[in-house]
Amino acid sequence: MGITGEHMLNQQFKQLKADVMVASYMKSPAGWIMRRAEPDYFCLCYVDKGEGWLEMNETKYKVSAGRLYLLRPGWARRYGSLGDNHFIHYWCHFRAEMAAESYIHLAHLPLEVEVKDAQVVKQLFTKMLAAQEESDLTGELRTKAVLFELIALFMEDSRTQNTTLLQLSEHEHWNEVLVYDEVLNFIEANLQYQIPIGVLARLADLSAVDFHAAFKNKVGCSLVQYITQRRIATAKRLLRTTSLPIATIAAEVGMLNHYLSRLFKQQTGITPTEYRRIICSSAWQEAEQTDREEYRNT
Repeated sequence: MGITGEHMLNQQFKQLKADVMVASYMKSPAGWIMRRAEPDYFCLCYVDKGEGWLEMNETKYKVSAGRLYLLRPGWARRYGSLGDNHFIHYWCHFRAEMAAESYIHLAHLPLEVEVKDAQVVKQLFTKMLAAQEESDLTGELRTKAVLFELIALFMEDSRTQNTTLLQLSEHEHWNEVLVYDEVLNFIEANLQYQIPIGVLARLADLSAVDFHAAFKNKVGCSLVQYITQRRIATAKRLLRTTSLPIATIAAEVGMLNHYLSRLFKQQTGITPTEYRRIICSSAWQEAEQTDREEYRNT
């Protein structure tokens, strides 16, 4: 996925809301079988020991230990154990807003990933199970926090492994993704200029009015919000990595100096000058610490 695709996903996942319905640790005997008609929830499952099988939409898959599975809603499925040994797995069912389904499609997430650190995954599920038993608000917050941690881990492992991705159900959806990738690439390449809505609408083959609505639906925020966020993110990068004057950085992201300062403070709570000073101070302290450690080791 390109950089601009990552930006779009970042915007969309900011809008993602999900709640754990139930989580469990199961030690299923040989011959165990479970059926689900067409569940309206996601299932995240980690296989700790044993082997099993999974059948979805008349396609059968082998399920192996050390792998994390993400099953989407609306897929009729059956699963069970293989061999004579116990099938041991952690799982949780969670619901998300309907838009989350399109996020999963857009991220091209696979059905399964090989877990790099099994201990971390088991610890996360164990934390979720413990939090599930808490009756107060903090238990629900901890459960949700673990769910997002597991989803993030799944995405990271799928990215590093170049796992075979699920095919999108419609060719048109691919075209749609490519169109918006072109739109975001254009925005990224022209942040220093005023970006006419008409140009972007033509790239998407839509009217200006339809483009506004479609962009917000796909990206998760309005066009103006997205461009502003990308300009602020670029300004942050230039503040961290260059010694350019603030006025020059403002011009690089298509803003006047005072306007950048005002928006930057709205977004971060501090001015660009304060941001640079804090970042430089942190980098200096880190370098000092590294020098001390190297000195001790000599």
